[in-house]
Amino acid sequence: MTGLKYPVNLLFGLCAGLVWCAAPATISAAFTYNWGPLTTSFSSNEARCNVSGFSNVNCTTNQYSNPDPSRFVQETISEGGTNYYHVVVGDPAAGFASEVYIRQGGGTGCNGFAQSSSAGSCGNDSNVFSVSSGTTSGSGSGTARPTYTVMKQVLSDGEINSVFFKDGLDAKPLITQDVVNADIDMRFSIDMRNSNYSTNTTAGVVTNSLTLLDPTLGSAGNYDFATDNQLSTVTGGRYTWVTGSGFNTSYGTYTYAVGGFSVYSVDWSKYRIAGQNPNGGGCNGTC
Repeated sequence: MTGLKYPVNLLFGLCAGLVWCAAPATISAAFTYNWGPLTTSFSSNEARCNVSGFSNVNCTTNQYSNPDPSRFVQETISEGGTNYYHVVVGDPAAGFASEVYIRQGGGTGCNGFAQSSSAGSCGNDSNVFSVSSGTTSGSGSGTARPTYTVMKQVLSDGEINSVFFKDGLDAKPLITQDVVNADIDMRFSIDMRNSNYSTNTTAGVVTNSLTLLDPTLGSAGNYDFATDNQLSTVTGGRYTWVTGSGFNTSYGTYTYAVGGFSVYSVDWSKYRIAGQNPNGGGCNGTC
C-alpha cells in the first residue's frame, strides 16, 4: 500500500476535509464499482486526482500541492433521485482500493457543501475522536449511517486477499479473506447480506476451508467447515444498528447479540504511516 495516505479510517468518515460540492451526474442502474469517475467531464468543484485519462483537479490540501500520489475521486452522483458522494481511494493494482457511495443530506457543512451521512464533516461530534491521539477531528471514522452507504474495499499483496463488499443499502456486508500460495489454499467468508440492520436473530453464512497443497504435508490437515465441523455456533451478523445524533442520523449505536465492539474506541492513528505523509496532509501532521 505504498503511497496511500487514506487508510481504512476514511471509509466511513467521508466529507471531512477533501470535499467539494458538485453538480450531480446521473447513473440509471444500480451502484457501479469501477474504481474511477463515473462522468466523462470535469467540473472545477470536483476532485479527480491521479486517475489515468484525466487531468488533476482540486488535488491540493491547504498549502501543499498534490500531496499524495494515490488515486482519489470525489463526485456527486444521483441514484434513484437521491444524491450520493461517490468517493474512490486507491487502485486495486496497487494493493488497496475503496469505493464508497454515501448519501448526502442533513444540512450543509462549514464550506457550504452538502453533508454526508456521517459525523465527521467539519468536526461535528468531535468527541468521537477524542479517544484517538494524533487523529484529525474531521475524519468521522466509523460514524456513517450504514443504511445510507454502500461500498467495496479490496486489499491484496498477491498472496493474501481481503474484500469487504456492502452492495445493498439495507443489507449487511459480505467479507472474504483468502490466503493462497504454493503451500496452502485457505479461504474464509461470512455473508451477512441475509439480514438487515434491524435484525439480530439471523447469523451470516460462513465458509471456511484449508487445503494443503504441498504434497509432502499430506491431506490430514485439510479442513472444510461445511463437512468437518462437528459443533459450532455462528454469531457473526447478529447485530443491529440504530440511528444517532450525527448528520442525517449517523453516529448511531451498534448492538451485538453476543459480545461487543466499539468502533468509536479505535485509535485510528495506528493506521497512519508517517513516511507516506511527510507534509501531514495539511492538517497539522495528523491526517
